[in-house]
Amino acid sequence: MALSIWTERSGYRFNTIQERTIINQDLPVSYTNGFQDSTNLTFTVISGRLPNGLRIVEDKITGTAAEVPRSTDYEFVVRAKYGEQIADRTFFLTVEGADVPIWQTAAGSLAVLNTDQYYVLDSTYIDFQLVATDFDTSAGQSLKYFKKLGELPPGLILTETGRIVGWIQPALGIPETAGNGAYDTTIYDDVAYDFGYQPESGYDSFINYTPNKINRYYEFIVVVTDGDTSVERTFKIYVIGDDYFRADNISFYAGVGAYTVDTTYVRSPIWETASDLGTKRANNYQTFKLDVYTGIELGPITYELENVNPKITGRASTTLSTENKITRNLIRIKDASGTPTTGKKITLKNYVDGADSTIYTITNVSTVSSTEFVLTVTPVLAKAIPNDTWIALGTTSEIPPGMQFDPGSSEVFGVLPYQPAITKSYEFTILATRYSDKLERANSRRTFGVQIIGEIDSIITWVTPTSLGTIQANLISTLSLSAETTLANAVILYVKTLGALPPGLTLNLDGEIVGKVRQFGTQTEPGIITFDNNNFTLDFNETTFDKEYTFTVEARDITNYSTVSRTFTLAIDTPNDRLYSNLTVKPFLKQNQRDLFRSFITDNNVFTINSIYRPSDANFGIQTDLRMLVFAGIETKSASQTVSVINRNHKEKRFKLGDIKKAKAKITGTNDVVYEVIYIDVIDPLEVGKKYLPSMINTSPSQRAITTDQNNQYYNGPFDLDTKYWNAPDPFSATVDRSDVFPEDPYSAYKFPSSVSIWRKRIKELGLKERNYLPLWMRTIQDGEVQELDYVKAIPLCYCKPGMADDVLLNIKNRNFDFSQIDYVIDRYIIDSVTGYSADKYIVFRNDRTTIT
Repeated sequence: MALSIWTERSGYRFNTIQERTIINQDLPVSYTNGFQDSTNLTFTVISGRLPNGLRIVEDKITGTAAEVPRSTDYEFVVRAKYGEQIADRTFFLTVEGADVPIWQTAAGSLAVLNTDQYYVLDSTYIDFQLVATDFDTSAGQSLKYFKKLGELPPGLILTETGRIVGWIQPALGIPETAGNGAYDTTIYDDVAYDFGYQPESGYDSFINYTPNKINRYYEFIVVVTDGDTSVERTFKIYVIGDDYFRADNISFYAGVGAYTVDTTYVRSPIWETASDLGTKRANNYQTFKLDVYTGIELGPITYELENVNPKITGRASTTLSTENKITRNLIRIKDASGTPTTGKKITLKNYVDGADSTIYTITNVSTVSSTEFVLTVTPVLAKAIPNDTWIALGTTSEIPPGMQFDPGSSEVFGVLPYQPAITKSYEFTILATRYSDKLERANSRRTFGVQIIGEIDSIITWVTPTSLGTIQANLISTLSLSAETTLANAVILYVKTLGALPPGLTLNLDGEIVGKVRQFGTQTEPGIITFDNNNFTLDFNETTFDKEYTFTVEARDITNYSTVSRTFTLAIDTPNDRLYSNLTVKPFLKQNQRDLFRSFITDNNVFTINSIYRPSDANFGIQTDLRMLVFAGIETKSASQTVSVINRNHKEKRFKLGDIKKAKAKITGTNDVVYEVIYIDVIDPLEVGKKYLPSMINTSPSQRAITTDQNNQYYNGPFDLDTKYWNAPDPFSATVDRSDVFPEDPYSAYKFPSSVSIWRKRIKELGLKERNYLPLWMRTIQDGEVQELDYVKAIPLCYCKPGMADDVLLNIKNRNFDFSQIDYVIDRYIIDSVTGYSADKYIVFRNDRTTIT
């Protein structure tokens, strides 16, 4: 019964809203008709979706609209339900949102060494990050940077992530080909040979020198974009020749802003060792060698273990007389790179001249602005902090216990003691300082991290017994190995170390034994019995005559610190003395249909990996081909014999795709479910239930011309499957084979219907059948039934773990994929083996009779 409550028709569009805005929108409803019990009135979104962050509470759309990358329309259906009465309405809602990226890196000269100095020496390694922000990144967009105009210093590149990185190449004062620029060494007027310096005082200078390198500004424009909007900014990098800063240099100018009083030609050391030192095992001797780049031989380097890991930096600033003073406990900083929190540590050593190694703990944070803070610390300051001094806030720098630091070689070494904890992380910072012959210095820091795993972290025990039982040859394996570990959420890998698995089987890293045992083989594809020039070898002469294989598998955790091995035995049963083949079909779709199906079958939100049975086994898992089994377990014959039995009743055929269904596969004779399968029910237009046409139809005494019907109206007309002869409709139309065996007889009375049941009858003519090749789920009695399911015209979509199929079915339903878009046309068999060939082989339908499709 319909519910009369809505005041707007379907298609109603709410007012546009802005992202990150609190919404409290009334639904267009009216209660004038009255409701006896309003608590039974509910509103639910049954299709489509509301913008992220919004929900329906009672009769309102409420919440905060989440970030969107651009103006986005949302369509959704709301169902009003009152008792047994319902009423649905489709609504539209637009969320506005494209934000312009905001530059955080200031325009103009860049301090690419992350100091106060707005210059850089040539031959220096640079790794500088340009920074911009954009709220749209929370909606899945990412910022990309590229150079629009200008020139970077030679040797540097700008990455898409905004990093300026590389070694700066020097700008030479004269070309290398010019030699020293002396008289008669170069072509006249090609290069200068008198490099005199002209001072600003107006008096001539008799100081002439030949500079090896020149100083130069490099200016360039960088654009940052989120894919929808972009903004540009101009930057400069000032490169100085390393022969420029000397005590007798007379060309410095005041106020240029590039240099500070600590200007030096000494380069900061460049760390080569990565910050992450990896994972190490406790109760072992360990050595961490921390290296810097040694290609620039300019002064010795010393190393120091600092007591605080710098996480946030800021400049000292004084507003009150009690701030940054000795014996006081207030520190004010500005231009902070982050937000300080209580508990963080501060050190003044190596930041403030003469400061000791005292560690100060932040006990309170007062926010002045987003980049300025007043910090209360304990203990009181032992040294005053001059204004504009950079200081660092962070965590305690700590090397693992049992280890010590060598300041001469920058090595951390020692014996890590026993540790019962699962994993413990340590961080420590090393300061590298380079000195010149004039005792000038430059330094750089790096914070290193290491994870220490305790002795009892990962104890692995086998779950699978040593005997794997018996597996039948030529049948798909569902065997797997399993072990458990005490390490939470750890991944276990399985690797065969000794012995051999039966031919045709392989062990995956996840423990699954995949494939099928190859009973008969060749020299290129060995089997249990291998034929070679009429001779045969049993099991490579490596196993016993009872066909039992022995192999050893090592189970190891993902960190490769804990391993355990077990030797398994697997017996092979060969109940048949001959080979059997399986015949399947699949369509060869157009590109747009392939893309359409691929987008569906690879959707992780539909086929959740945790629900899938044996996801890495091609015989199970998610099926990326629309493949249908036609016959399982027919005696293997030659290709020519197979072709001979399908020369009738086989022609290119179009099927319809029906409902999505599920079935269970149980171990024979038990109720133990091995897996569940989700499949598409395939409809053959020439079959109704268990009824189908005879393999040959005599249409006599009708003498009617046969015409080609492109719309396949021939079999869509009425027909009676209970009669021996088919009463053909008027006009009599059929799809005909141009290579009709009776070309001289346009009134041929014999027709050969093409349907799956008749295909299977033809295939049975090849020889013996083996029912165990039929998939386990088709040989299983389904819940509520009394007989096995038997052969089903089906396209499996995926195989699920027991009890998980219903969840995946719901996902498929919500995905609302339209399978009618798939043109399921079949024109050939795929047979997995013919005599002398054990891989997939195509057998194309080439009918020599007029065939009803």
